[in-house]
Amino acid sequence: MGVALGREGHDSELQGQLAFAKEFQRAHDRPLRVLHIGNIANNAYNNALIQRRFGIEADVVCYNYYHVMGCPEWEAASFDGHVDNMFPDWWATELGGWRRPDWFVQGPVLDCLSYLRAKNAGDSEATTFFWTLLQARYWEMLDGIAAAESRVRPPMPEHLADTISIARDFQDFQLSQASRIPEPLDRPTIVLPEASIEPESVLSRTSPAVSMAAPPNPQIEQSRALADEYPNPEGPGRLVTTYRSLLTKYVFVHLRREAETGVVARSSLAVAIWRSQRRSRGLPRFGFEFPAGVFTIPNPDAATPAAGESNAHGTLRDTRAPNPKGPSRLTSIYRSLLTKYVFVHLRREAETGVAAWSSLAVAIWRSQRRTRGLPRFGFEFPADVFTTPDPDAATPVASESIVLAIPDPDTAMTAASTSAAVDVGALVIPVVTRPEIIDRLEFRYFEKYGKGEDRSASQRAALLGDVLRQFTDYPAEALVSVEAFASTVANEFADVLEHYDIIQGYSIDGFIPFINGFKNYTCYEHGTLREVPFEKSYNGILCSASYKNAAFSFVTNSDVLPSVKRLKLKRERTVYLPHAFDDEKISTFRAKLKIPVRDAKVTTFFSPTRHHWHAAPASMQKGNDLFLRAAAQVAQTDRDFRIILVEWGVDVHRSKELIRELGIEDMVSWIPSLNKAELRQLYCSSDVVVDQFMIPAMGGVTFEAMALGCRVITNLDEAQSAEFFGAAPPCLAADSIESCAARIFEVLADPLDDDGRGDAARLWFEKCHSARRVVALQLAAYRTICAA
Repeated sequence: MGVALGREGHDSELQGQLAFAKEFQRAHDRPLRVLHIGNIANNAYNNALIQRRFGIEADVVCYNYYHVMGCPEWEAASFDGHVDNMFPDWWATELGGWRRPDWFVQGPVLDCLSYLRAKNAGDSEATTFFWTLLQARYWEMLDGIAAAESRVRPPMPEHLADTISIARDFQDFQLSQASRIPEPLDRPTIVLPEASIEPESVLSRTSPAVSMAAPPNPQIEQSRALADEYPNPEGPGRLVTTYRSLLTKYVFVHLRREAETGVVARSSLAVAIWRSQRRSRGLPRFGFEFPAGVFTIPNPDAATPAAGESNAHGTLRDTRAPNPKGPSRLTSIYRSLLTKYVFVHLRREAETGVAAWSSLAVAIWRSQRRTRGLPRFGFEFPADVFTTPDPDAATPVASESIVLAIPDPDTAMTAASTSAAVDVGALVIPVVTRPEIIDRLEFRYFEKYGKGEDRSASQRAALLGDVLRQFTDYPAEALVSVEAFASTVANEFADVLEHYDIIQGYSIDGFIPFINGFKNYTCYEHGTLREVPFEKSYNGILCSASYKNAAFSFVTNSDVLPSVKRLKLKRERTVYLPHAFDDEKISTFRAKLKIPVRDAKVTTFFSPTRHHWHAAPASMQKGNDLFLRAAAQVAQTDRDFRIILVEWGVDVHRSKELIRELGIEDMVSWIPSLNKAELRQLYCSSDVVVDQFMIPAMGGVTFEAMALGCRVITNLDEAQSAEFFGAAPPCLAADSIESCAARIFEVLADPLDDDGRGDAARLWFEKCHSARRVVALQLAAYRTICAA
C-alpha cells in the first residue's frame, strides 16, 4: 500500500475503491459512514473534508480540545488579527463569512455526543439545540478565562444564554427527581452546590469571595494558563491556604524542577491527575512550558492565613465572625448526608485506588460534578480529605473546620459570576421543581439524546482487565488513569460508535473504540508512535493498546517506521499514508495569487516553524538553533540575505538571545502567528521555506510548501522517504550546522531557482501526496474491514 503510482495508476486505484463505495451505498441505501475522533493539527478535519468530496459520510468529534490549530477556522477561514492559541475567540474574529460545517463538532465530550446522537437520528430541532449549547459552553469558558485575566468580554448573546439556562434547569430538575434529601419544613427550596474547587484542591468550605477573579499577575502573559491555579490572595483564608498548600506540596515542587532542568520529573499521583485534567483542556502541563519562577509561591504552612488561624493540632480554622443567618439546619443536614452516604465511598476509593460500586447519592454527586468537568472519584483526592467529624456527634458551626459547606443563599454570588468561579470557587443554584417546566421540549432532547444505551459494559470491563494485566509493571497512577478514562469518557461513546461503519481514532483516541469492543476501527498516527507507545505512562498504555489491536494503522510519518517494527504491527495492517491534505484548495490558491517579481539581490528565507530547540521533550524539538548558527556562519562571508521568523514556541526568548549573541539581528525580522491564507502567501513570496532539523521526515510545513511549488530546507531521510512514498521528495536535506550552511549557500547561488527545485517539489507532491491518493489508500483499508 505504500507504493507511489503515476497519474494513471492513481486514477485506476481510486476508481477501484470508489466502485466499492458505490457498491456499499447501493447495498445499504446510504453512504459509508466514518467517525473521526480527535483533531490535533486539523488532521481529522482535513481528512474528513476530502473524504466527503469522494462520497464518504465523514463526521469529526473534537472533544475537550480547543487549540487554534485544532479548529477548522484556522484551516479554512480567512481572518485578520491575533487569536489566542489555547482558546481562540472566534466571535471576536472576522471570518469573512465562513461558517463551521455541521459535521465537525467540538466542545465538552458529553455535549458533543448528544449532538451526534440527535444529528444521526435526523432530529433537526434537537441538533440545532445542542449545536447552540456547544457554542454557549465555549462562550462561558471564554468568559471564565477573561475574568481570570481581569478582562471584560461582551455579554453572552441572548439565544446562547437562554440555552445555558435551559441546560441548568434540566440538571436541577434531574436532581430534584433523583434526590431523596428531606426538605426542612421552613425551607421550600433545596440549595445544592453546583461546582467545587479544581481537582488539585480538596472539598473545602466555600465563600462567594473565593469566586472573585484573580488580580493581575506580573507573569500572566507567560503563564496565563495557570491563572486559575492562583486564587485571590485577599480571599477567604482557609480555602486559599489549603488550595495553595496542596499545589505547592504535591504539584509545583515537581513542575519547578522541570522548569529549571527542562527534564520531565518522575512525579506523584497528584501531578498525574493535574496533568491529565489540563491535557483534556488543551493547557500546558509540563514545568518547562512555564518560567521557573511562576511556581514559587509563599509557603502556606509558614504563614498565618489572611482570614484564619491554626489550632493546636495544626488544623486550619476559620476565625471570622459566623454568618448571623447561618449555617442553618439545611447546611447541617447536607453535610451529614455527604459524610454518611458519599464520602465513605470516596474515602475507600482514595485508599484503594479502585472505583467502588456506589449508592444513588454518590451517583448524583458524581453526575453533578461531571457536568462541570470536576473530579468525582476518591482516588483523585488525598485519602484524608474525606475524614470529617461525625456530624451526629457535634452540630457544625460556621467557624468549624469542615470538608464541604454550602454557601449561605443570601450571600451567594449571582449567576452572572459563574464564569469567574468555575475553577476556584463554588456556586449555588436552587433546585427547581416548578410543574410548568417538567414538560419542556428541550428537556425531552436531554432525556432522548443525553445518554445512550450502553451495550458494551461487560465487554469493556473484560477488555480493561486484560489491558491492566498487561501493564502491571507500570506506575499505579497510570493504571488508575486508564481505568478512569475507560469508565468516565470512553464509555460515553459506546452507543454513538454503533452508528458508524468505521471509527478512526487520531493519536491515542483509537483507545475509545478499542475499549468498547469495536473491531471496525483504525488508528491515525501523526508523530504519535515516535516515543509515546514506549513510555511507562497513561498515554503509553492507551497508545500501545489501541495500535496493537487496530484493524489498520495509518502511519503518516516515515521516521516512525522503526517504531512500527518495534511495536510489531503487522505490515499488511499498516498503511503508509501521506498526511491528509486538500491539494485542490492549494492549487486554486496559487492560481489566484499574484506573486511579485523577486529581487535576485536579496534572498529571503522564511521559517514558520515553532521555536522549540532547548526545552524538553526532545521529540518536540525543531532544531531552530542549527539554522540560526548556520546563517551566522554564512553571513560572515558578506552574503546578503534576510530571515523571517514567526514569534511562537517555548524557546522564542532563547532564539532572540542566540540571534543577539551571533550578531545577526539586522538580518532577522519577527512576525506574529499567521492565518493559513497569510502563511501560504508568505511561502510563495519567499525564496525558500525553512522547516525543522531534528526529525528526518516531512512535516506539515514541508508538504504544504512543496504543494505550492516552494523550495524547502529540512531534515529528511531520503532512503526512508523513498520506501514510504515510492520516491524521495526533492527537498534540500540538512540536519546539522554544516549541512544547513551548505544549503543556504546553494540557495544563494541560485536565488531565482533556475534549477527548478520548486517545480520539482510541486510535481512530486501531485504524484505521491495528492488527496486522491490519500482517499484511495484509506478506502482500500475500509473495504477490507467491511468485508470482514
